[in-house]
Amino acid sequence: MSNQSAAPTQEVIEITLIKDIVVMLQKQKIEIGELKGRTLAELSTVGKKNRKRKKAIWEKSNAAEAAIKQRFSEQLEAFDPKDVAAANAAFTGQLGGATAAAGTSEQKSTPGESGTKMRGDQKSKKTSRSQRRREKKAAEKLVLDKQRVAARAEALDGSDRQKEIQKLQAVLRREQLSMKEIASDGHCMYRAVSDQMTQLGDTSAATKGAHMELRRVAANYMRRHSADFMPFLSVAEGKAPEETFAAHCSSVETTAVWGGQLELRALAQALRRPIVVYSADAPVLRMGEAFEGQPLRVTFHRHYYALGEHYNSVVPRR
Repeated sequence: MSNQSAAPTQEVIEITLIKDIVVMLQKQKIEIGELKGRTLAELSTVGKKNRKRKKAIWEKSNAAEAAIKQRFSEQLEAFDPKDVAAANAAFTGQLGGATAAAGTSEQKSTPGESGTKMRGDQKSKKTSRSQRRREKKAAEKLVLDKQRVAARAEALDGSDRQKEIQKLQAVLRREQLSMKEIASDGHCMYRAVSDQMTQLGDTSAATKGAHMELRRVAANYMRRHSADFMPFLSVAEGKAPEETFAAHCSSVETTAVWGGQLELRALAQALRRPIVVYSADAPVLRMGEAFEGQPLRVTFHRHYYALGEHYNSVVPRR
């Protein structure tokens, strides 16, 4: 037997390419998130009445975000569209329709059955058995593809998650704090803020629906100060910014859509409380510094779960 290693199969090559694309998509999301963080920090230094300066900051931020998206879009053009679609499916934690389509294509009839003459019922039974075999193979392939996507996302998340936690723990140790885990249900940011309020003696924040009340508080503040938030939302082609903003506020108030820096900023202003956000790879983000009182402290994670960003609370270190 030859000692020479076998060349990678087409399937291995495709999986490697998809993994590379997933990493690119993660980098794009990180870059845009960091850009928005810098923009919010810059806006916090501008007076409320200085609309001209705010507009200039928004325009610069929008142009920079468009440039990031264009750069990554050009890089993705080098890949097969099918691989890009599969990577997008893995990145969002879902399996796209390409796999199902592939399974369907396997079910098409193959040319040329045996030339032997068969009675109609026998031929029908044989065709039925062949169909069942093809369907079984297609189903097995679908399961395997799902497992590969999940394993790929988990492997990617596992190493990055551990590194992120270690870095974040070092940051928290300097503040004599430890991380307190919050459930991942789409409400994690609001639950983390609610937990902080409860720790600081606000009994209303300990009630069962406190996170939904915080959603209403954030949404209503954003509606009242739309000029401070609307420019940060991506507007779909053919839609008015006002329509997109109204839909976003409605989602913030009534659904489990994830919260982010915009909503945290709204909460800091509405609650008139400082909010501090710790993360592994960025400076400590402070919002509402003009307000007095103990700050509400949360941690931000990019890799805590495979499906996306997450917020946790903190407690004093023991």
